[in-house]
Amino acid sequence: MIPNEEHPMIQADEIADLLGWKTRWFRRQVKKLISIDGMPSPLPSGRWHRAKFMAWLESYGDLKTKANGKGLLQIRIDWDREELTRKYAPHNQTGRAA
Repeated sequence: MIPNEEHPMIQADEIADLLGWKTRWFRRQVKKLISIDGMPSPLPSGRWHRAKFMAWLESYGDLKTKANGKGLLQIRIDWDREELTRKYAPHNQTGRAA
């Protein structure tokens, strides 16, 4: 997607690109980003206010990097690991629920 940085609104696919994620993954993570990480909520149109989102993105990256001493790539890896653990941790090695 070619971003229109002049437009006051930003869409999910552009946000996903900025985070380095696929749009589908971003859409699954939106509620977590809003409730846990403080990302601004979308407007009723399903788009975000660009300036508010960009301010959040800058602070999000800074906070995560300082909190973890890690770069955004490592944060993504850790986040993916958390999601996989949440999904599969209740199962033991034989594939049956613990």
